[in-house]
Amino acid sequence: MSERWAGTVDRWRRRLAAAGERVHRSGSAAAGAIRERWGYLSLVLVVVLTLVTVDLARDNGSLRRRVDWYAGRESVDWPGALTERTPEPPPAAPVAIAAEVAVEPATVTAMAAAPRPEDARWPVAGQLQQGFGWAWSPTYQDYRFHQGVDYRVADGAEVRAALPGEVRHVGQDRLWAYRVELDHGQNLRTVYAHLGQVKVRAGDWVEAGHVIGRIGPPGEAELADGIHLHFELHVGGKAVDPGVYLK
Repeated sequence: MSERWAGTVDRWRRRLAAAGERVHRSGSAAAGAIRERWGYLSLVLVVVLTLVTVDLARDNGSLRRRVDWYAGRESVDWPGALTERTPEPPPAAPVAIAAEVAVEPATVTAMAAAPRPEDARWPVAGQLQQGFGWAWSPTYQDYRFHQGVDYRVADGAEVRAALPGEVRHVGQDRLWAYRVELDHGQNLRTVYAHLGQVKVRAGDWVEAGHVIGRIGPPGEAELADGIHLHFELHVGGKAVDPGVYLK
């Protein structure tokens, strides 16, 4: 029995020795193969290391550019910024929108005394012949808008300023004969037409009641109406009915 076990142990010993020999030979062959291909492996390793180095350098340059860009900004909103926020300037002192304006007493008096349509007086004493608005025209034989009032008066009757103001225009034409226009300020004007004589010039200042001319033969625009004064009142650039305002 002991011889049998001894034979078995010997066989396993020889097998182990053979296996060790094969491992030794395999290791030697692998080492030899590595030694034979070391140059190729070294070249591959160098290439890999070079690529890794280039990639890291590229990432480093991109990171540097980003840092420079963020550093150049006036303010950075992300946490851990490399630069401090630029302090905001203090608020400017409030600017005065309106200033007090000194008004002379004479100016206040003039403004208070500015004429109104209600202050106007009739420029002549006579009989109303044609009212304001749409009416039949004996001259043109049709209906048309009459933007004033006509007063029948005697030839040569005096025509007086209805309000104080400046003589804006003095003219003569075939339609209205002599025609005078007064500017009373505050966008208020009066017009006097069919005059035979004029006693003022453009630029003159007249007071209310001042004689500005005398009645004469009418112009062609209202020739069929006979001797009369054509009077207009303009408020805000628009002709209005003088009878609503005049006393």
